[in-house]
Amino acid sequence: MKKDYVLLSSIKKFGVVPGKKALHKINYFINLKTDLFIYEWSNWGPFSQEVRQFYDDAYLENIISVNEGILGNSSIQYNIQLDQKGFNTLKNLENDLNLNKETIDNAINFSYELLKDMTPRQMEILASVHYINSYDNSLNADRIWKIINRLKPTANFSLDDVKVALEKLKEKKLLK
Repeated sequence: MKKDYVLLSSIKKFGVVPGKKALHKINYFINLKTDLFIYEWSNWGPFSQEVRQFYDDAYLENIISVNEGILGNSSIQYNIQLDQKGFNTLKNLENDLNLNKETIDNAINFSYELLKDMTPRQMEILASVHYINSYDNSLNADRIWKIINRLKPTANFSLDDVKVALEKLKEKKLLK
């Protein structure tokens, strides 16, 4: 119930989530304050099987709609929105008195403020830098960049991308 509430509420807050990668990153940052999902490393940075399963189930049950959008480089992005059934499901979940909605809603608002103007790629580097740093907060930008390039050689993130992510994470007090 809590997980469904978090995921549906996060989609509602963002209005349109620009793809599955963004859905994972949005909820990764929500999870820092709720600790409801298990995240592990994947080709696209922090990834949760639970978020993936929710997406698959919600799509099959018409709780979310997924619409193709063409990006400037002719690639396809699958934009995620709540369907009417999703809004109804969320409304029912909001009436559950066992949810700690205030904590969850604050986490969703935090993630929204952090990520609202970012592309999925920017979300990916931010979450990846945070995830790596959470295992060793003594790493500098150069070392994190080398780790990311070793783990994700085709992502082509630059040292400057890592530095910008570190600055943003420190500014938002997500890193020491």
